[in-house]
Amino acid sequence: MGHQAAFGLNLFFQWFCYVTPILGAIISDQYLGKYKTILIFCCIYWVGLLILWTTSLPVSIENGAGLGGYVTALVVIGLGTGGIKSNIAPLIADQYQRRTMAIKTEASGERVIIDPAITYQRIYMVFYWCINVGALSLMATPFMEKYEGFWTAFLLCFCMFNVGIAILILRRKSYVIRPPQGQIITDAFKAIGMMITTRSLDGAKPSWRAEHGKSGKVAWDDHFVDELKRALRACKVFVFYPIFWVCYGQFSSNFVTQASQMQVHGMPNDFMQNFDPLSILIFTPILEKIVYPVLRRRGIELRPITRITIGFWLAGLCMAYAAIVQKLIYSAGPCYDRPRDCPAGLSADNIKLPNNVHVAVQTPAYVFIGCL
Repeated sequence: MGHQAAFGLNLFFQWFCYVTPILGAIISDQYLGKYKTILIFCCIYWVGLLILWTTSLPVSIENGAGLGGYVTALVVIGLGTGGIKSNIAPLIADQYQRRTMAIKTEASGERVIIDPAITYQRIYMVFYWCINVGALSLMATPFMEKYEGFWTAFLLCFCMFNVGIAILILRRKSYVIRPPQGQIITDAFKAIGMMITTRSLDGAKPSWRAEHGKSGKVAWDDHFVDELKRALRACKVFVFYPIFWVCYGQFSSNFVTQASQMQVHGMPNDFMQNFDPLSILIFTPILEKIVYPVLRRRGIELRPITRITIGFWLAGLCMAYAAIVQKLIYSAGPCYDRPRDCPAGLSADNIKLPNNVHVAVQTPAYVFIGCL
């Protein structure tokens, strides 16, 4: 498979992973609840990993099953990913029961305020940190792919996923599991449709519909529509997210291509991606234990919008630094602005050589991305 085809398939996979969470959320809210939905979609994901591993075995590739298995696995894994991602964060939120602020007296006699908002922030910090512990598998899989074959890397992922499913099942009695909450998502879409057709944000309210002679009952009250309007106003922040993802997506695509133009000294050119989870693992505790508490004591509270803005600046710095690195590559021999594509860049064994820039110069770009 060519690089362009592989890149296109990966883009499809990423898009599919963003669409399928809607399905997972609907199934969870209306029918099964979060835990059962996660478990079912884990099984779907498991099937996708099994397909990916078995069709990447040398015997499968020799018999022409590689490409078909890869495409099928992407679709199945994408479906499983959507169902898991849309429910795992809400399930974690359900485990914390406090909803109001309280005062607690420590053993030292110090009285502290328990703020659920700050607690949730810490919970998700830990959650994000744990995700990136798993991401450190990138330290092993590039070498496994390069020296033993892709099937070994996929087998590692398959085995570790089995561990995750086992923990999910064995610890099921320790989770706080809430029942399905009703048709919230589908009702929200119906209400938005009424807003569009009536050209009014209040067009879905029962009171507004009765006042304007609209027939037919709706399954919600005016408060539901007011909450939906608040959610829609909050969604304005997502207008800028495509810009963010354009930047963030580079570390697993163009950064890898850029590394192939530099001296890697025996490392796979996608090994540098490890500096993203490493920087997250280092900076998350620093932010949570030192930076944020110090700022709070000084009366400075970094609200979500402020943090998002800082993240955008860091993403911009990352892209600026990557452009500088590319300039360094084009300024170095043997091929200058044509890396691996000039007569001077051929070795005695007729192997195309990269330009004389060490791949380690990419490290700050991954650190900037990790600090997001």
